Amino acid sequence: MSNTLEQIKLPRFVVPFSPRMSPHQVAVEAHSRLWAKEYGLVRNAKAMKRFDMACFSGLAARTYPSANFHDLCIVNDWTVWLFMQDDQFDEAEIGKQSQQLQNYANQVINLLENPRPCTLENDGPLLASLAELWQRMCDGMDEGCQQRFIENNRNYFTACMWEAENRALGYVPTIDEYIVNRRETSALKSCVDLIYLSEKLSFPDEIRDRDDLRGLADMANDALSWANDVISFPKEYARGDVHNLVTAIKYERGVSVQEAVDEAADYSNRTVAAFVELEATVPSFGKEMDKQVDRFISVLKSWIRGNLDWSYVTGRYNVANVVAAGDDPAYLESITTANASSQ
Repeated sequence: MSNTLEQIKLPRFVVPFSPRMSPHQVAVEAHSRLWAKEYGLVRNAKAMKRFDMACFSGLAARTYPSANFHDLCIVNDWTVWLFMQDDQFDEAEIGKQSQQLQNYANQVINLLENPRPCTLENDGPLLASLAELWQRMCDGMDEGCQQRFIENNRNYFTACMWEAENRALGYVPTIDEYIVNRRETSALKSCVDLIYLSEKLSFPDEIRDRDDLRGLADMANDALSWANDVISFPKEYARGDVHNLVTAIKYERGVSVQEAVDEAADYSNRTVAAFVELEATVPSFGKEMDKQVDRFISVLKSWIRGNLDWSYVTGRYNVANVVAAGDDPAYLESITTANASSQ
């Protein structure tokens, strides 16, 4: 690529949603460390240091800020599990081998469809931890929500296998191809399912399946995915992963890295603006149902804002190494304020 990573300036992200932070973040972090260690997701001091620097509880606390402690532990552990799975894919290079990935995906889906006790010795860290976590999830999800969660994970793995095949072939996807599959590989759809658990929502099908509410969920997914692609681009570029909107734009448009970064950020900003416009058109469903719909949309907003805020402070991306004059000081100040309120 013609630009060095040191020359990249992070563009301004326009997110008109106030940051929120759960008061349970510190307690959830303590739980999270014990859970990850107990199930072998973190096996040594070096891994625990990396785990602590990531501060996954900071992501959960920002994205499900009104969840109670018990439910915040559940959504946090799911987030941790997804990231640990991603890391183990990278380390074992399963992410480049579609058949191995397919075999693993079959094990995960089978466990979700047919829950059973799993042990570290017989099943390994990922399945053992998932079996315990899935039991807690099912206690707070009705059957319909459980089935949607399973289907969203099935689609997630299908998209992951598409990525694995691309890596094996050295193929850089087009912008359109990438956009369609990124909505699945973000895994946000399963996280949206957990809004029903954390907020105790009980939407009838005719409300849950409305085009406007589905559209808001998809826009939240897209907006945070494009922002994440910009922020994680240096890390992914360094390991040769082409599955990033910046990379897709760079190759298809033939533009510089900085121009691709700016365009990807613009994708995110335009999607946030469209989210705000669509939210204004959601009708009333009656006083009590409106309260539930408002809580659902509020968590979507928290995902857009909270994921971005967390991305700037987590040790997973080391944003400080690429932050430059393109950043908005007022936005960075608001992140600092949100972090301070969690102490």
